[in-house]
Amino acid sequence: MLIVNQVTKTYPGEKKDITVLQMERFEMRRNEKVALIGPSGCGKSTFLNILAGLNRPTSGTVNLLGTDILGLSASAMDRFRARNIGYIHQNFNLIPGFTALENVLLAMQFGNTHPKKDRKEKAKSLLAMVGLEHRMGHKPEQLSNGEQQRVAIARALSNKPALVLADEPTASLDPENTELVMSLLLQACDENQAALLLVSHDMSIAEKMERTVALSRAAIRVGQEDKTYVPA
Repeated sequence: MLIVNQVTKTYPGEKKDITVLQMERFEMRRNEKVALIGPSGCGKSTFLNILAGLNRPTSGTVNLLGTDILGLSASAMDRFRARNIGYIHQNFNLIPGFTALENVLLAMQFGNTHPKKDRKEKAKSLLAMVGLEHRMGHKPEQLSNGEQQRVAIARALSNKPALVLADEPTASLDPENTELVMSLLLQACDENQAALLLVSHDMSIAEKMERTVALSRAAIRVGQEDKTYVPA
């Protein structure tokens, strides 16, 4: 489903260029759940942003669902992302003036994968799946952090993406909400047959995945076996 080859991201420095990401090869299967771990500054979020087409690498190739996404124009990448990639951000990134239901519906409008007449019922069913059937009309400021993250999960799954990217999805949550959100996220990905690539500093979260990939600041080393951790 996903094949990444020789991807690097480099920024110019005063004396020499600074490489923030170096990925020799990375693959994911359909429906696979992978954790990405490593110290701050090792390129985890950069890698997710490259996969989402929000950041371009300095070199390398990214093939997702048979598409060379680095060869797409900006507008084509926006359409491809809306239809095939769900992105769950650490800080939720919900639109403040929109209700929970409207945030999910807006994502459906961008993705255009559901007939217009079916979108509201689908959005309601997704919010119900994450336990928010009683909070659909509330705006983000009226929701707890855990509830906002559950809206973000529903929104990320709204167009039935093949790949869900989650950047520290529990970083702002207390332990109880962390367990709840992770349980809902894994269940939702299973029910929607979506692969999940999750960034986390928390090994207890990473251990819930099928496979773990560890990054260091200089390079990325991959544990190819299920639940394998390669020290960074």
